[in-house]
Amino acid sequence: MRERAYAGEGLTLIQQTSIQQALDARDYYLLQGPPGTGKTSTFLVNYIREDLRTSDKVIVVLAFTNKAVDKICEHFRHPRQGSSIPYLRLGSRHTEDDFFSRGRSRVTTPITGGRSSTGTGCLSAR
Repeated sequence: MRERAYAGEGLTLIQQTSIQQALDARDYYLLQGPPGTGKTSTFLVNYIREDLRTSDKVIVVLAFTNKAVDKICEHFRHPRQGSSIPYLRLGSRHTEDDFFSRGRSRVTTPITGGRSSTGTGCLSAR
């Protein structure tokens, strides 16, 4: 358990509690809800931001479809609150992520070390 409870700015008590529970989870945390309830735009962005801030872990975020990864990356680039979360997007050249397809995050050499987050292909690096 962390010494102090997570207190994300602009979040409800329920959102803060959910993020704290995920941060305290030993193996995994399942967040389930209908579309449009903030699972990606609020929960995931704030969880990743806090985990990167408080640990030295490498984080890999995976999604079932490329479209879902595109949405995650969009929220990392343009979060509702706070600064963007740097990431490395992995995927094919056919992805819909403009940032990726313009070649800004194209990697042609093996990645070693570093911190990371997202994948069917996107990693966030500090």
